[in-house]
Amino acid sequence: MRRLVGAALALGLAGCAGDNFRPEDAVAVRPVGGEALPAPTLAETQLRSGEFQLGVSDKIAVRVFGAPDFNVDTAVDPTGAVTVPLIGDVPATGKTTRELAADIAGQLGARYVRNPNVTVTLIEATSRRVTLDGAVRNPGRYALAGPTTLTEALALGQGTADNARTSEVIVFRTIDGQRFAARFSLRDIRGGRAADPAVFGNDVIVVADDRSRLLLQDIAQAAPIVGMFYLFR
Repeated sequence: MRRLVGAALALGLAGCAGDNFRPEDAVAVRPVGGEALPAPTLAETQLRSGEFQLGVSDKIAVRVFGAPDFNVDTAVDPTGAVTVPLIGDVPATGKTTRELAADIAGQLGARYVRNPNVTVTLIEATSRRVTLDGAVRNPGRYALAGPTTLTEALALGQGTADNARTSEVIVFRTIDGQRFAARFSLRDIRGGRAADPAVFGNDVIVVADDRSRLLLQDIAQAAPIVGMFYLFR
């Protein structure tokens, strides 16, 4: 069996933003069976029920109407908290901006400001990134600002390149330490013949070109059902 794109590709691309996909970097993996993709965990995707949840390193702006002394632009620190003037550390990971604003308002109202009006705005989603590689105009890692589909993710890299094989797009995903891969057809998605699947933080999306076609064909053969994730190891 030819070498398959799998675990090392997903890990290597995640650490080498902007590096082009090289078939010679692929490693041997073996499909162990097709199954529906398990639900992503919070720690691995930080996306839940269509709402963006804050993670470590995400940058936010806290604004308190009529009380500018509490305003701050900050980032979620490694402990999962943000620091607000006079209040101190407020837990932030796993919360939406609305939930965090409510927590901050509760602490302000109890100690400093009557009926505070607090807003929290996401400045940069550093903790949720998707990797685009292969026949993409601008390969690299891109932040997801909210629920994102496959075609929307590819648009972050300015779309597919002229030599792209749009019927052969592979999405790699890690769930609970296990690595999965699924094949999608942009032709079918764009033509309304297939749904545009959701993608999540830490996904690796590889668009086939002539150079990588043979390797990706192996995955296509091992994962014959389009849109179904298969477990690789």
